[in-house]
Amino acid sequence: MVLLISQRVVKDEFKTMDALENNYIRFFSQFGSLIPISNFGDVAGYFNDYKVDLVILSGGNDISPKLFENNEQGNGVSEERDNTEKKLLNEAIERHIPVLGICRGMQMINIYFNGKLAKINGHVAKGHDVTISKEFNKIFGDKANVNSYHNWGILKSDLSKELKPFAVTGDIVEGLYHPNLPIIGLQWHPEREKSSEADKKLIKNLINKKEVFK
Repeated sequence: MVLLISQRVVKDEFKTMDALENNYIRFFSQFGSLIPISNFGDVAGYFNDYKVDLVILSGGNDISPKLFENNEQGNGVSEERDNTEKKLLNEAIERHIPVLGICRGMQMINIYFNGKLAKINGHVAKGHDVTISKEFNKIFGDKANVNSYHNWGILKSDLSKELKPFAVTGDIVEGLYHPNLPIIGLQWHPEREKSSEADKKLIKNLINKKEVFK
């Protein structure tokens, strides 16, 4: 299995770098070979050179508020990364390759399908319960406890009309999916702390293009 994963952009006064947390490598190596994608090169080439089984949009960097018409300041915004992830989504959708969005990655999926984001307070480094929809409760049950490391999020009212929620906390969407494409978004980080068997099953089903809730 070949898994492509996006990287965060780190800048200082002297240089700009792509970076990937080791947690992603440790976690996703159980599913296949993980190939980090540069934010400063040709995206299509990866799809031409490899038989890609999954595209992962990772966490880190805020999405530019310009993409969802918000005037608030983002943290560590990288337009290069925004553009790279939009190209990754274009290629994956055109080739019908499964996509998993994690935290920022889930938010980018929503933006790609013309949804919006909102500033979320009090959701950094806190575990909490989410309510699971009936379509996904064969994997997660009716509730699941997840981690949380985000300042931006998706309110139910800001969710793209092309996407559906499967995990929620109050008015906040914690998990989403596309009803007609193999695309899943998780606001939590399955690669951090102790990953759940439910997360692993969800990802395996997504890679195999099964109906993820079976």
